[in-house]
Amino acid sequence: MPDKYQALRDGVPELIAEAARQGGINTRAQLILDLLAERDGYLAQHDRDSNELRSLCAARDEARKERDSMRKALQAIAESDAPINIVDTMTGPERDMVEIARAALSLK
Repeated sequence: MPDKYQALRDGVPELIAEAARQGGINTRAQLILDLLAERDGYLAQHDRDSNELRSLCAARDEARKERDSMRKALQAIAESDAPINIVDTMTGPERDMVEIARAALSLK
């Protein structure tokens, strides 16, 4: 089935031109062109909104992963008999998570 919007885009300019050749104006055809342009604007906005939503969802998912990782680190510290100074042997993100967990434990 052909795209009905494309069929309108293809056919309406000829209707407008025909009316102009006869010295008139085809207001309905012009309204159709205006509505098609408005529809195109809505579709473009929808695409932008969808892209932004995908980006926000990805950021949310990444934050959840980080939260879950921090919870695991906190749980490991809470269940550990090791002294808290094990942090001194860690580097990178693990050390940061343990520092945050240590701070959380001190708030209890």
